[in-house]
Amino acid sequence: MGIFSKTLDLITNHATNKLPISNPVVTDNTDRRRLNRRSNIRSSKDNLRVMDRRLWADAGSDRRTAPRFLGSFPLLLSFETDFYKEYREVGVEVCSHGFRIRTKTEYPIRADCNVCIYPPEIFLPIQIVAQIKWRKLDPKTKTYLYGFNFKDITPEAMATLNTFIDSNLKDQNKFRFRIISYWKIIFYQRFLKPLLIRSNIGRQGILNGKADSGLTFDHIYSKQAQGSGLLGRFVDWALLNLPAAKASRYRKDLITEAVKYQISKGIKEGQLTRILDLGSGMARYLIESIGPEEISHVQALCLDQDAEVVQNGKKVSGGRQIRFMKFNIFRMTRLKILSEKSGWRPNMVIVSGLIYYFSDDKIRHLLNQIHEWLEPGGTLIVTNMIKNPNKKLIGHLFIIQGGDQWIPLGRPPDVVRTWLIESGFSITKIAEDPWGMYNVFSAQKTDESTRTTPFELLRDGQLIRGKLVFPNSNRPIKGLVLFVHGLGYSFSSYRLDPALFCGSDMAVCLYNMRGHSTSDGEWSLENSIEDVKKIIDTFYSRRGKSVPVFLFAHSVGALVALLAAIGDHRVYGASIVSIVNSVTDSYLHWHKSDYHEAVKEFFRIDGKVPPLIEAFLDDSKIMEAYKNNARSWLDLEFPYRYGLMRSTSFANLAKAICYSPDIFDHVDKIRFPAILFSGSIDETVSESTTERLFNGLKGKKQLVKTGAQKHFQIDQWDSIQAETVKFFRELLK
Repeated sequence: MGIFSKTLDLITNHATNKLPISNPVVTDNTDRRRLNRRSNIRSSKDNLRVMDRRLWADAGSDRRTAPRFLGSFPLLLSFETDFYKEYREVGVEVCSHGFRIRTKTEYPIRADCNVCIYPPEIFLPIQIVAQIKWRKLDPKTKTYLYGFNFKDITPEAMATLNTFIDSNLKDQNKFRFRIISYWKIIFYQRFLKPLLIRSNIGRQGILNGKADSGLTFDHIYSKQAQGSGLLGRFVDWALLNLPAAKASRYRKDLITEAVKYQISKGIKEGQLTRILDLGSGMARYLIESIGPEEISHVQALCLDQDAEVVQNGKKVSGGRQIRFMKFNIFRMTRLKILSEKSGWRPNMVIVSGLIYYFSDDKIRHLLNQIHEWLEPGGTLIVTNMIKNPNKKLIGHLFIIQGGDQWIPLGRPPDVVRTWLIESGFSITKIAEDPWGMYNVFSAQKTDESTRTTPFELLRDGQLIRGKLVFPNSNRPIKGLVLFVHGLGYSFSSYRLDPALFCGSDMAVCLYNMRGHSTSDGEWSLENSIEDVKKIIDTFYSRRGKSVPVFLFAHSVGALVALLAAIGDHRVYGASIVSIVNSVTDSYLHWHKSDYHEAVKEFFRIDGKVPPLIEAFLDDSKIMEAYKNNARSWLDLEFPYRYGLMRSTSFANLAKAICYSPDIFDHVDKIRFPAILFSGSIDETVSESTTERLFNGLKGKKQLVKTGAQKHFQIDQWDSIQAETVKFFRELLK
């Protein structure tokens, strides 16, 4: 049997390596060195040539035809055979066809795996499906060198990867680059590291591997500087006041606000709020949300893999019905089985500070599991990291449990939003911190009394995206409610509850205006008005019969909706919230209310406001210069963003500011009934605007003063919707 095995090995070697079995002919020194290497280096286990990758992997030679970046970069590996486990590795070489890693872990040859490459220089991770093509064993270091080939990579990921490779290849062989790399090591390891570890945050994140731990974030939430000596406390104070730390505290406050809202809603409905917190840390937002009056109305189960966090969480829970458990959150099947036996099922799930550390596939799988387990009508709160201004710092120094680099994965908000919708959730609100670092999504598991259908509408070659929510019954639809959001928002920005309207047999249409959130194209006031008309036309053509249309709109969306509805007999009524009567008047009011300084935050790109936009916001007279053609409109042909709106041309918004129609010029043409909502303080338009419109309307009308202190009326949407449903229902009679 031994002779047969050796003979088989020789035949395999001959077939794979294209070498003669005996008496090889040495043609030059290169062949001689190759032959000596293959004949002398052998594995003691099975007599295989350990440094010959073709023998191990049965693969062809590795031809280096593409530019390669030689340098270390972190990545995540996950295999479908062991979905619940991810491996953090360090790549040593990458090109447009594949990459290499060096590790002590043994992976199967030819196995497919999901790869997430996320070097500190690139914030958005590169997601790729790859296959292990070969493996080599280095007996000196007792490590394996693996070669991966890309099997499935999107054009966007390939473009990002090529940009990363090109930017590093330009300088990596230059003397200047080597000097800079050397000084980077000195700066981070010899200067910053000894300084930072004197602080509490630095000690936890650099020495103890607690960079991603709930203990570290609980310290950030406390804002109490701690450290070794006066210098350590000063460094800790400086770290606690970085934008990233401020954004983390703001994120915590956003979660607290959302949790308080759900608890108070449950108390009003006589329902116990059962919370499941995945990757909870010490759940400071829960502790702050549950006061003495709420203790008996809330039960919470907090799961985390850090035993120290679990123990500290138990200490600070303070008699609340909060149970902390050490648990692998990706094994929720076991937890669901236990809950079915006990009869405990969550109606609220929190996923905070978790999805930044796992690949796309694992997060999508987790969201699907949450949707399956969550009660119908239940709420999911998810936080997403958009960017981190300190990523290079934490990527070079901070580590997590296991000693791996701490480099969180950033994702565009639209990606997470799409995942939530695909999992079956209806997004009720998206909040963002002022530094643009985090999103907080509030989503609802669609009530079984409704059904949702996404739609796309092609307009001038641009896709407008939205969804239709219908009553889940056999009764005929009595009306269609079309919601039109404000400028710089999306329909997901509002705390909307389509089920309220569906309960009165009305369908709800939610969409994003062009250039906003998921919709393509460029926003302008003119095309927004035409799009509202087209949506109504499309709904009518598909329904095949006459159905009353009701408009529900906010801010500039209210101006758009009313202008689109003039003369349309299909519109039976409207609900108007904080109307902007004219974009021109709103722009001028920004300067009167001093809001023009605050609104600059919505225009920031990479932390900066474009100079021409800043000039527009500093001096309202510049508008007149453009109207009189004293300034060239071509100067405004540059990309910009305003909240959730993005565009390649600021001229579209500037023209809306300069030439906006005024609803007061058309008020006598509005024939349908309307209910109007106004607050007591409004930074965007004059407080008297809504009342003036109300006085100019003819026919049935109603004015509701909510007492809101801001234009968005963030805390009033429940009452606004309730009054709107009541008003529309009366019109249907």
